[in-house]
Amino acid sequence: MFVVNVIGGARAWGKYRMSFTNLSSGKSHNFGGEYLEFLPGEKLRYADRFDDPNLTGSMEVTISFRKVSFGIELHIGQTGIPDAKNPCP
Repeated sequence: MFVVNVIGGARAWGKYRMSFTNLSSGKSHNFGGEYLEFLPGEKLRYADRFDDPNLTGSMEVTISFRKVSFGIELHIGQTGIPDAKNPCP
């Protein structure tokens, strides 16, 4: 299950909260952050911070969109992915 709560709209410096729940175990990861760059139809860049103290630091995600003859080409890049000190099973 995936839940997103956008606070202040999807715009540069807007904030959001998300959670992922493993339906088998019931364990969740909650995190939030802010949009750093928002160019509709072109680019979305945002920073995540996890609530879990075992997942420290900030992770930055950049998603670029490009129209191609058969649809939309999507490029996703992530930097600063935290190392889990005690990963959930």
